[in-house]
Order: sequence, then structure tokens, then C-alpha cells
Amino acid sequence: MSRLLVASVALVLSGPRCPSSGDEPGGRVAEGDATSGEPADAEWSDGGAAGGIAEAGWGDGAADGIADAAASAEGTTETAAAAPTPVERLRAAVDAFHAGAWAPAEAGFRALRGVWPAIDDVLRYWAMEAAWRGGRLDAAEPDAEALAARDGPHLRDAVLRLGDIAYEEQRWADAAGRYESLGEDLPRGVDDAVVRFRIARCREETGGEREARREYEDLVRHEPDSPAAAEAEARLRALDAAFAVPPAWRLERARILVRRRDWAEAIAELDLIPAGTTSPSPEDVAWERANAIYKHRRRYEEAARAFAVVVEMGGRHAVEAEFLHARSLARANLDDEAIAAYRAFAEKHPRDAHATDAKYLPATLELYHGRFEAAIEALEALVGRNRSGPGRPQTRWSLGLAYLLAARPADALELVDGTRGDDDDAYGEARATYWGAVARLDLGRTDEATGMLRQLIADSPLHWYALLARHRLAGLGVEVPPPYPERTIGRSDMRERCDGLPLEVRALREAGLLDDARALALPALRPLIAPAEGDELHDVVGRLLCVEAVYLAHDHVRSAVHTDDWGLRLDPAALPFWEAAYPKAWRERVEAAAGRESSSPYVIWAIMRQESSFDPGVVSQADAIGLLQMIPPTTTRMLEARGETYDDAVLYDPARNIDLGVEYIARIGEKFHGQLPLQAAGFNGGPHNVARWLDDLAETRLDYFVERIPFEQTRNYVRRVLTSYARYLYLYETDDNVWPVELPMELQRDYLAEPSY
Repeated sequence: MSRLLVASVALVLSGPRCPSSGDEPGGRVAEGDATSGEPADAEWSDGGAAGGIAEAGWGDGAADGIADAAASAEGTTETAAAAPTPVERLRAAVDAFHAGAWAPAEAGFRALRGVWPAIDDVLRYWAMEAAWRGGRLDAAEPDAEALAARDGPHLRDAVLRLGDIAYEEQRWADAAGRYESLGEDLPRGVDDAVVRFRIARCREETGGEREARREYEDLVRHEPDSPAAAEAEARLRALDAAFAVPPAWRLERARILVRRRDWAEAIAELDLIPAGTTSPSPEDVAWERANAIYKHRRRYEEAARAFAVVVEMGGRHAVEAEFLHARSLARANLDDEAIAAYRAFAEKHPRDAHATDAKYLPATLELYHGRFEAAIEALEALVGRNRSGPGRPQTRWSLGLAYLLAARPADALELVDGTRGDDDDAYGEARATYWGAVARLDLGRTDEATGMLRQLIADSPLHWYALLARHRLAGLGVEVPPPYPERTIGRSDMRERCDGLPLEVRALREAGLLDDARALALPALRPLIAPAEGDELHDVVGRLLCVEAVYLAHDHVRSAVHTDDWGLRLDPAALPFWEAAYPKAWRERVEAAAGRESSSPYVIWAIMRQESSFDPGVVSQADAIGLLQMIPPTTTRMLEARGETYDDAVLYDPARNIDLGVEYIARIGEKFHGQLPLQAAGFNGGPHNVARWLDDLAETRLDYFVERIPFEQTRNYVRRVLTSYARYLYLYETDDNVWPVELPMELQRDYLAEPSY
């Protein structure tokens, strides 16, 4: 995935490009243009954002309406009633900016300076950006100079833009100086490779050709996914018409692309290595190709063939390739072939680091396909007589589950009870208690099992295994205890506390400049989080919700505050901690999107909590992006179906991320007839995989089905999302100490055809 040089701005916008992109500002405007000229200087109140907030007021005085401030700014109340308010004018400027109407956007931002002195620099920044994009460099440069002259929130953006302006005007020394002054402290989202290319280009034009050439070569070799690499290659050819990327560089570039998860480009890079090349060796090229194919989604059968080629070639990669050949077969759902390949590997390479896995993994495949006795035989050999052989504790748990599935509860009991203190599973303690109770039920030890299930509910309220325990008890016809020993407070009324924020923050928020609103508010809010509790924490969470920064309080509560006790009760003292841990983040957007799809917003919040912890800037190792961690391939298919093209900016936009994510989650829910455990499993593991598990496992018992999900990540995901969902409902939708959710303990195994991706 290419990284673009963009300014660190609140909206998702195009930034400065490399010279050959064909999308550059048009140059300077003529002297005396009506909307250009030197902007008036304006300082942050009391020297910065914190001073501005203090001046605006955080107490009762901040509750005065924005409309009242607008009326004052406009003159008379009658005039204000007839004319757009300042906030409406700011929203119009933002909308014009989004639409690419640079002139009215610039004029709108400039006209509002002085209305809210604390955000004059924010308005100056947006005017600068509009002028830059509109090709009005004469107007943009004074704004950038003013912003760069003081330590404000857009200082680095302004310095970068000064470099861009100088670069466009071929003031090479000035441009290089501006870029170099940033060092490694570039604005967020800026491609450092593009900055390096521009510095090298400046050096080339000012007599430093040798230095520039070295930088170009380094960019070509080590930044293959940046647009700067292609520009650098073009400059190398301009300096030497005979230049060609050496095959060894191609292999190096492919390895980098694989590490950066750009597998298709890695394969394309390897395809450019001429046949018959000896440096790099054919074995190394074949190995890198097989790895790239293996890591590319849904190409496992092809990867198995590619690894087989590496095995046949021999050399230093052959043994590793042999193991990955077996793993590729398993991931291609060629399970019988995979079992044979794993066992052949284990027999051939008994001392290899993969030997234990090569014995364990075929046992799990036997277990998956319901061949319980074959799985038990293999797992018993691994666990050994003392139950502490290689693979413990995961192997021990798998053997216990196999015994349960094979209707051998007496054999299962010792193993399941023995996993209580194991660390192979985040839910290990509750898992051991629940399945120990199930084994005892199968043995007729009902009273003992009932006591264990009741204790599980008391120890882990509204936990996945507590939800299962509740249904087990109900099925026995015995009294089910409430989810908590007591509840002394009704449902939460937590909402955004925007009236507790300064007018400037609210103005930015209402105008759509949420990132700027957040940046202005957080210097005052952030220090309040750690010491807050009770009403103070309730108030802070409300303010954070207003600027969509509740992830700060959420992370603090989950990691540092009362981690062992606040979740065990719901009373006035514990309520604010619940509200921070289970917030209605991005409430208006989530409720609107869920309403369109006839979905529960609490399902969305439970998933969002697990996916991103409510931080819109999160990117996973699998390239999942944003609040709901949508992945580019899935999003691309959704957008193509409506005639749109994909860009990462779509998923970095919280609103689009929510809309697309909620739509996809809803379609998965429809596919599996609204069965939430399957919906959660499908969002994490892929609906096509859940459909396959329903077919292959032939399992309708919910607790057994989830335990048999072959993807550990998906298994844990279902348990966590259902736990969060139950606690959301308990917090916001119930007043009494009642169970908030019914689980589908008997699954419906049929499903709709789509979505299949």
C-alpha cells in the first residue's frame, strides 16, 4: 500500500505531491488579488491552546450558547437572526473545502478570524491550506510563515508547507532548509521518503549530485511502496541513461514489501528478476515468492505448490518450506493432505523446531473433522502420562475437549480441571470452571456442577462463560441467580457533555473540524482523567465523548483503575468506571448507521470496543483500519459494488468507517439469521469461514461450537464481544438486576449465500 505525503490535517485531504504527479498548485497569483495579502497577526490567548481554553472558560460561563456568541459577533440580535451565524459560516467554509471550492473556502476561513481569538491560528491554517490547494502560493506563504513563527498546533504543518511552496517555485536551497529543519519530527501521515526525495532533488540542483544519487539509490532499494521510489528511479535514469534496478535490489524490495504486507507488489517485483539470474540465487527467489503467495489472502493452494518447488530445489530454505507446505495445505482446506504432510515432516525431522507443531496440528484437524479417537491418540502421545509433555498447556486443553466430544467425561475431568491455572487462554480460569461443570453434569454429579456454575456467575458477572452458565442452570430447572449479587443504581444516562466545553471547541465540533476541537480541548482534559472518580469522572467522560476522545478514559480504566473490583458490582461509586469502560463512542453516527440497518447500536459498540478501543487512528498488523478495523479488500468490494473506488482515506474517516462497518456487520448478521455469536465470528474470521465451520462441524450446541472454532483469535473474539455486549445492555438498557441477553444455545446451521467475503 503506497504511503502518500500529506499534511497532518483534521480532514482527509490530498497533500503535496512529487513533481511528476501532475496535480500541483498552479503558482503565484498576480499582485493585488482581492483575497490575497498579508493576514493580520493573531496570537493564541495567553500564549497557546491551554490559555485559549482557560479564557473561554470551563465552568458555568462556558454554558452560554454558541448562537449568543454568534449574535454578538454579528452585531445586533436582529441581524444575527437573519444572517448565518459564525458557526454556520465556518461549516460552509469547511464544506467548500471538502468540495474543492478553494476560493470560497479560503475567503470563509479568513473572514472568521477574530470571532474566536483562541482559534485564529486554526482558521489561518485552513485558509493557508485552501490557498495552497487553489494555487495561490502568494496567499498561502504569509500564513505559513506566521504559523511557523510560534509554537502552535500547526507549526510543523506550516514548516512543511513552506518547504512545499519553495520547492514548487524551485527555490531549492530554501526548500531543502525547510524540509531538513523538520528532522524526523514530520507531521502525522507524511511520507518521509517523499521528503527525503525532495531534499535530494534540491541537493542535485545545487551542486550536490553525488549526495543526491546516493539518496536516490537508497530510496529505490528501501522504499519500494512509496511514490518517491519511482521518482528517484526516474532521476537516476536522467543522470545515467544506462541505469537499471539490479536483480539483488529487486529481491530486497520484495522482502520489504512482504514485511509491509504489500504481497501483490512483492510478487510483481520478483517477476521482474530475469530468468537465469545467479545473484540472487534461484532458491532465494523461489523462497520469497512462496512466502509472498502464502501471506497473500486466499492463495494457499498456490502457496503449497510454491513451497513444494522450494523443497525440490533443496538448499537452506528446504526444511522450513516443507513445514509451510503442510500448513498451506491446511489453510487451503485440503486437510487430509495436510495431515499426511505434517506427519511426514515430523517423522523426517524429529528434532526440528517445528516437529512438535507437526504432531499437534494434525491432531487438531482430526478433532475438527470429528475423528475424535484419532485426535485423542495423537494428543495423548503428546501430553504423556504425566500430563506435562510438549505442547502443554494448549495440548492438554485440546485433549480434554476431545474427551468431552467423544463422550468420555471421566477422562476429560482431570485434564479440564488441571487447566485452571494455565495461561494459554485469557479466559482459562472461567473456561476450566465451566467445562469442569459440564463434565460433572455428564457424570451425573449435578449438585457439584450446579455449585460450580453458580460460583462462575458470582466470580465473573456477565462474562461469556457466566452467560453460558446461566443457560445451563436454566436447562437443569434450577433457580438462576441474578447476574450480580445486587444492583443499587438504575441505567446510565451518560451522553456527551458539550456544554462543559469552551465555545471555541463547540464551534469547531459543530463545523466539522473535530480533530481541531479535540486538539484544543485535550490539554485541559487529559490531566483530569487519572485522578478522576465519581461525579468528576462522569463529567470528564461526558466531555471526552463530545470531542470523540473517550478512548483516553477507556484505556485508563481498563489498564490502571480498579481492574479487579469495579466490574464486580454496579453501584453509584462504580458507575463512572463502567461508563468509561463501555462508552457510547461516536454515538450519533453509530445510532444513525445502526438504525438504517435495523441493527443494535450496542452490537456495534461491543465490536468497536474490541476492534479499536474507540481510537479512529488504529491500524492493525493485518492492515485493518480505524474504529471498526475494516480491511481494504473487503471495503474495496463494498465500494466497487456502488461504483466507488477505494482509498485508505475512506477508512481513516470515522464517519465512513462506521457506515461501511455497520453495513458489513449487518449483512453478516442477516447471513446467519441474527445469531450474534456467528455474526461476531464472521466479522472477525470471515463469513465464508463461519459457513464452512457450520457445514464441517455439524455442531448445533453453541458452547461446543465456539470452543471448536479453529481460529484462536476468532474464538477469543466471540467471547469478548458477547461479554461486552451483555455489559452494554446491562448498563444502558436495564434498570433491574436481570439478565440482559439471551444466547442461541442451539444454533441454526443454514445460512444465506452472501456475503461470502
